[in-house]
Amino acid sequence: MLQEDTESFQIRSRIAQEREEGIRRIQSQVSEVNQIFRDLATIVQEQGQQMETIESHAEASSSSTRDTTSELKKAASRQKSSRERLCWLLAGVVVLLCLIVLPHMHAMQLRHEEQQLQGSAASGTAEGLGMPSRTWPALSSTVGLDSEQGQRAKSTPGLLACLAATR
Repeated sequence: MLQEDTESFQIRSRIAQEREEGIRRIQSQVSEVNQIFRDLATIVQEQGQQMETIESHAEASSSSTRDTTSELKKAASRQKSSRERLCWLLAGVVVLLCLIVLPHMHAMQLRHEEQQLQGSAASGTAEGLGMPSRTWPALSSTVGLDSEQGQRAKSTPGLLACLAATR
């Protein structure tokens, strides 16, 4: 019996050792799982901070995009109004030039014709007015001058000037 008791004791002892080793393995595995969860919690926390940073950057980008869009619309509006102002300014300059330059040119043309008339009146002939002598009888009859009055009109500078002005 003793031998049976010894064998039984040895078997129980081995079973106890195996249980103890199993418990140590389970404890070791639980410690490893615990460490994995701690590492995972650290990673989640770091990623959470990164996500918050990414979210704040996304909000800032969205705000900047809205501001930029608003500024671009303002710039386009300013450019359009500047273009319109430039067109109006150019139109004003053209009108101003027409009001100043055209009358000036007309006055210069009148002075030039007056100088020609004075030159022709000084010479006292129809040719001085740029009219051929063959058109003078037709002109004097149109005005209602007889041939004697027409001959006198050829030599009268004032009458020549009047006739030239009607031309």
